[in-house]
Amino acid sequence: MSDSKQETKDFFRNYGILLGILIVFLGIIFGLSFLNRNLYSNGIRDTVQELLDSKFEDKYLIKNELKITTGIANTASLYEVYSKESAEKFYVTVIRTPTMYGPMPAVFLYNKNSGPSFIGYCCVKGRVKKILEENSNDIRITYWLTKIQSIVENSKRLEDK
Repeated sequence: MSDSKQETKDFFRNYGILLGILIVFLGIIFGLSFLNRNLYSNGIRDTVQELLDSKFEDKYLIKNELKITTGIANTASLYEVYSKESAEKFYVTVIRTPTMYGPMPAVFLYNKNSGPSFIGYCCVKGRVKKILEENSNDIRITYWLTKIQSIVENSKRLEDK
């Protein structure tokens, strides 16, 4: 009987140690992913700001990131953008789109008055950027131009609540 109690005790101790190690590793993984999310978001914001500055010569300033409520939330980002010249509010949407060079972050500018427009690709330089931007009539870009307004409106509705 005492042998059985010792075996049970050893069994629970060994599995307790294993469970403790598992919990520590999961805590480390979730902690690092939480810290990495802010770095990733700030990196996207900086590259989009660089693209806006190069296209419009310091006309726009990115303010807040808005939460996207549609199914593309994992592959897209949405930012509030203000014009430095006027108090008009714009929105920048960054969506990962497939290209002949692999998935690239496409940047769209949206204003309620003028509608959505394709700005370009961020994180791409040189010849590849020139080739991709010359092909701005791509059906994938046209598709996202039709979806930008609903993405922005749904996200604004969430922010207003």
